[in-house]
Amino acid sequence: MKTFIHLLCAGIFWIWNTCFLLLVYFGLLPLGGFAILQALVDGTIPVPFGVSLVGILLLPPVCTALGYWRLRKHPELLMRLFYGIEAPLFGLLLLRLFVLRETTPASTFVLMAFSLAIVTFAAELFFGYAAYRKPLAWFQMATHSLVLMVGLYVGGILLFYTVPSLCVFLYSVFQLSWLGDFFMSVIRNPIGTALTSVMMLVLFGFSCTLFVAMPYVLVNLYARSWGRILNAFSRQHGRWQGGLVTAGVAIATLLLFIQTQAQPQVKAFDLLDPLPQTVEARQDVLAQSATIRQGLTNAYLHAYRYLSPWQESNALANWYQNLFNLSSDQAWFWQTWHNRFFSPFLYQGDRADDVKAAKLYAQFFDQPIQKAERTTIQKALQSTVNREETKAGLLNINQEIVYLA
Repeated sequence: MKTFIHLLCAGIFWIWNTCFLLLVYFGLLPLGGFAILQALVDGTIPVPFGVSLVGILLLPPVCTALGYWRLRKHPELLMRLFYGIEAPLFGLLLLRLFVLRETTPASTFVLMAFSLAIVTFAAELFFGYAAYRKPLAWFQMATHSLVLMVGLYVGGILLFYTVPSLCVFLYSVFQLSWLGDFFMSVIRNPIGTALTSVMMLVLFGFSCTLFVAMPYVLVNLYARSWGRILNAFSRQHGRWQGGLVTAGVAIATLLLFIQTQAQPQVKAFDLLDPLPQTVEARQDVLAQSATIRQGLTNAYLHAYRYLSPWQESNALANWYQNLFNLSSDQAWFWQTWHNRFFSPFLYQGDRADDVKAAKLYAQFFDQPIQKAERTTIQKALQSTVNREETKAGLLNINQEIVYLA
């Protein structure tokens, strides 16, 4: 049984690294990578997107080399390298490159915490506990407390998707409706169909191990990594000190997570909608003009800074309602919890707030928002790897398009 588990761990690592290498160098790089690099040279997209692309290009070969050089005789460590470092970092870089545009304080905090957790986990994997360096040991205890928090957070988000995905998969398998098409294909082309089916089955099986197992394996690996550091730290400094460090980091992380989600447009709209009518009210509002400017700009650019408005993030509720035959209230219970986890990336307002913000900005500051906030808007427009969208937005904001009637 132990030999089978070792073979399974090694197989998952080497097969998925082969898939990653093929995906990156024969898919991503020819189809979009060269265009992104050219856009970096032209200066039409920001440097962080280039860093993400370079990270995606280097991650599979570096992890493959490390796995072969350091860990090939330890299959369980290969699983830590893959599920704890490579797969989450690969997903994080893809998310930053193709999904997220201009980051906000909340999304920046989440991305930085996730990145630090991955680096900390990697340090423990390759170097262990810093027993002979007291300051580093305390720092390692604190950062591994963050590893635990990040593991629980990411695992919680993934569970919203992996559980129904697993149900759909099992339902499709046991429904057996695919057997008829399979047998007909075998009759028409026995050898070709058999080979193709085996290859597809292997690839699909390993895909399931990556996606469905990810939340459980990630939480397990990160929690056990924290546990190893906690035990080692406790032998030197006492278990209560390790517990205090973990509790302090957990509280600080939660407070920062909540604090960074305050979006300025909420207060700006409260101050200006309706516009103040008395002299005293106008003076009070003018004293907060910096907050108003920041809030109206954030509302105007919400499509470039957030994935969607909070109330429009309802795909999970519709999916749960259809899949599990839930009532609308039951489905929205799970959607609300999903949105709370995902709140750093959701806009607290309506999709039409950009029009409302532009109108209020012109009324309050007596100039168009595109003129007054030109630099900020240009930065937001450039925060994408889509060169055509960037060029179109910049032409519009720079007034290089003239309407002829």
